[in-house]
Amino acid sequence: IPGFLDAIHRSQARESTKIAILLTMHTLTRTSETRFASWNEFDLVNQVWHIPGERMKTGKPHSIPLSSQVMKLLERLKEVTKTKGYLFTTTNPRKPMSENAMLNILYKAGYKGVITIHGLRGTASTILNEHKFRDDVVESALAHIDSNKIRGAYNHAQYFEERAAMMQHYSDYLDSLRSGANVVSINSKTA
Repeated sequence: IPGFLDAIHRSQARESTKIAILLTMHTLTRTSETRFASWNEFDLVNQVWHIPGERMKTGKPHSIPLSSQVMKLLERLKEVTKTKGYLFTTTNPRKPMSENAMLNILYKAGYKGVITIHGLRGTASTILNEHKFRDDVVESALAHIDSNKIRGAYNHAQYFEERAAMMQHYSDYLDSLRSGANVVSINSKTA
């Protein structure tokens, strides 16, 4: 991850495309959720991204607590793009970023066949589980539906406060990997 993050930051790609990759990593979203994100989905005062159900794979709305790092990415994006609709566009501000824009950066950085944008979700899940965050909280952050159909039908918990703490921890962890620090989870059951 440290080398990958460094490659993204050093890339000569459009700043908005680099921010799209970083936003996707920090929010655990799917590529399409990032590509079609629009400014009206973001509550910047309360630091929440509300994705409507029609844009989610599950068909259910999903709210994502935003870490301080994501807030900085959004501030930077506003400076760079000055768009009012989609966050990430082509050269035409009315069209969302192309399906392969983020993937092309990975290829150019030498990660073809090594990392995919969607694979970053699996990496995040692994890290968060290793850091001892509760399974339900991690799965909720990934917007997964409970595989137990009965439990899934009755459990509508969002675990928002726990997810907010977890997302901040994950963003801090990504920052520490890039800077070379050794992070010890304060949420670890063994701590």
